Amino acid sequence: MAEQLEAGESAGLSEIVELIQRLSSNAYETSIQELSVLIGRDVVVTARVIAAANTIGYNPAGVPVTTVTQAIHVIGFNKIRQLAVSLLLMENANRHLNANEKRDIAALALCSGLMAESVMNQRGTNSPEQAFICASLRNYGRLLMTAFMIDDYRRATIMATSGLTEDEAFNRVFGLTPLELGYHLLASAHLPEPILKSLRDLPPDAIRTATQQPDMEILALADLSVKLCELALRSDVGAQEFATKAKQIASRGGKIFGLDADALVNMLRETGQQLNEFAHTFGLNAIADTIGPRIHARITGEDPAGFEPRLPSPTVAPADVIAAAAGPSQPPPATPTIPSANPIPTAPAASGETPSSDTANPNHEAVFQRAFQSGIEQLAGLLDEEPVDMSKIYQVVLRTALQGFACPEAVLWVRNGDTYRALYGNGNFFSAVRGTAVLRDDDHNVFGLCLQRLEDVLIYDATEARIVPHIPAWAKTPALASFVLLPIQDNRRPFAVLLAGWPEKKTAGFTVAQIRHVRSMLKLVGTARRLADRR
Repeated sequence: MAEQLEAGESAGLSEIVELIQRLSSNAYETSIQELSVLIGRDVVVTARVIAAANTIGYNPAGVPVTTVTQAIHVIGFNKIRQLAVSLLLMENANRHLNANEKRDIAALALCSGLMAESVMNQRGTNSPEQAFICASLRNYGRLLMTAFMIDDYRRATIMATSGLTEDEAFNRVFGLTPLELGYHLLASAHLPEPILKSLRDLPPDAIRTATQQPDMEILALADLSVKLCELALRSDVGAQEFATKAKQIASRGGKIFGLDADALVNMLRETGQQLNEFAHTFGLNAIADTIGPRIHARITGEDPAGFEPRLPSPTVAPADVIAAAAGPSQPPPATPTIPSANPIPTAPAASGETPSSDTANPNHEAVFQRAFQSGIEQLAGLLDEEPVDMSKIYQVVLRTALQGFACPEAVLWVRNGDTYRALYGNGNFFSAVRGTAVLRDDDHNVFGLCLQRLEDVLIYDATEARIVPHIPAWAKTPALASFVLLPIQDNRRPFAVLLAGWPEKKTAGFTVAQIRHVRSMLKLVGTARRLADRR
């Protein structure tokens, strides 16, 4: 199979791996020209990338685009990766339509990625783009099996309906599961560790650890997205069975992101809309005509088109049937070892440049992590109170920010109607702005940018000429030579802004671990706000 993959016998699969490999391992070393050449290897995908760059969704200014290089400039260096991967998956699904399974698995990979991206964007603390890539690649083993060994793949799926679990069936036929195959081949392609860590089984304690371990959050979301999308796209699962199993999926993986079965179906609705937009924009009729109606049926609570109930199967398949389906007996290959967990590197959103993450003082790092870990534990305890007291929540956030950021100035603006008012704080700056400095969602300054984009904003030097015009007059003070703004939101709806400030100019940004701790804490604040509103 590896030889076939290297020979390019499956359109798009090797290009997907190389694209992700280059932009994950060497994102800051890959030039625009190198990326252009990489994307341009597939003529059809090249044409579709250029077409996308000329649509209003990617190019609202209407700048004419005729080359991949121009497309990268218009769409953006980071966003182009996801678009290219999506198009490669769609092309892989749209070609060789004689194999329905191949089309369905490629569509499943794209659906899984789109759903993971949406959930992470609204409910998670990691990069939505990272979630898209990891959830998509969780289906890589199936893509390979359907591309190169379709008969064996069909035999395994039949066995999985005859009393064996799916993993047992694939182990008998292939000697390993699709997930293990995907991990083995992607590891040999030297993909980054954060991506490889998403290609493993979800451990039992995932719900407890996902809010504090970034790699576990990605893994849990990838597993959740694949399971729900796979269930939704199956034509042999009726509406009643889908509803029952969706509740089971929500009862485990959904809890991590505050999603019940109804919320999962709403996420599936959004995924279906994105998939249809892709299919119609790029003329992928097979996807629109086959996959779109299945997702629509799930949303409306109907049986999918062509639904035929499966016949009851015995608890254990007869031994002779299993032997015949499995073919010649072969010893299973060694299961690849999954490396131990490490934080997933993603850069914080910032004004101007991306902060360096390798210059922080180790002692400051330890203090930061202890403060935020303590804050997270305190917030988790407050979530169990009846009712949830948001004033206590905000006080914990404020204390944690002062200790963790080692800053003398901290302010919390909280939404009240259409404005945000400085209700909690510490330091000279808070004393000056308390009750007077009001924020609005449509402010044309760094505060408005933080609220509108829901992005962290780090100002290294508030006196820099290109920054000064974007800082309101009341925030121009020696107390804030540097400051960071952190939006606090629930389901993409901001309800507070946290400022941490220093009287000296910062020369370094925050480490990846620090960013994770901050996002984990603010995610709990969003959960607290949701619980407080319900009660």
